Amino acid sequence: MPRFSHARVCTKDDGSLFSDADLAVQNALPDILSAIFPAPLLGEEMPASAQRQLWEDCQNGETPLWIADLLLTAPLTLLTDSPGSPFLLH
Repeated sequence: MPRFSHARVCTKDDGSLFSDADLAVQNALPDILSAIFPAPLLGEEMPASAQRQLWEDCQNGETPLWIADLLLTAPLTLLTDSPGSPFLLH
C-alpha cells in the first residue's frame, strides 16, 4: 500500500480524520455524478457550514442534492422532489 504510507491526514472540526485521498474522491465525484443527474454534492469532508447550506437548499426545494457518505449503506444518495427519490447508488 504505497499510497497509504504517504497519505496526508488532517483532523476535521469534530475530531474525525480525513486524508488527501478522501478529498480527491470528493473532488472527483461532482463531475461523475452530474453525468447521471445534475445536482450539487454534499460530501462528508466539506465544512459543516457548506453542508448545512446545501441541506437547507435541498429541504427548501431549491435544488436536488447528491449526498456522499461512504459509511452509509448506500454511499451515494440523490435527494430530489420527484417521484422515486431518493435515488441510491450502491
